[in-house]
Amino acid sequence: MATDDGPLLTRSFEDARAAIGAGRAGIGPIVPARAAASSWARARLARMLTAEGTQQDPGDRVILAEETGTLLVLAAGVRPDDTPPADVAALNDAAAATAWMLETLHAISITNSVRDAASVLQLHHSTMQERAARADRLLGWNVLSQRGKQRTQLALVLRRILAAARA
Repeated sequence: MATDDGPLLTRSFEDARAAIGAGRAGIGPIVPARAAASSWARARLARMLTAEGTQQDPGDRVILAEETGTLLVLAAGVRPDDTPPADVAALNDAAAATAWMLETLHAISITNSVRDAASVLQLHHSTMQERAARADRLLGWNVLSQRGKQRTQLALVLRRILAAARA
């Protein structure tokens, strides 16, 4: 497992969660000892996909490499000197303009409806609708459409990967 403090070996996911406390971790697959290096590499890439779990960096603090699919390929291809894509730059600008933007976009992108997203953040659904409309204006795309949710999720993930690559 790749953690904030470096590598950590545990026997189970529950042990891993307990060991990292409030930190972040990418967990590689369980493999025979001879394949430990490949598990470690996948754990490090998964760690790039983690978030702090805060308003300014919402998302999962612990990511299992086996559950990420092609996102590991994406993480492996990002370099520290890469220029952020336009959607990531728009996301950063929107986040700078509005403190609640990132947590709102995260909630919208992981739920099926405005009401569900509002429930995640313990807001009234009309407040979430207003936030979504503001996000649409700032980002330049419809964050409630299926394609808009995908675009938002990818921008949030790339934002995390770029930050991790530069750390």
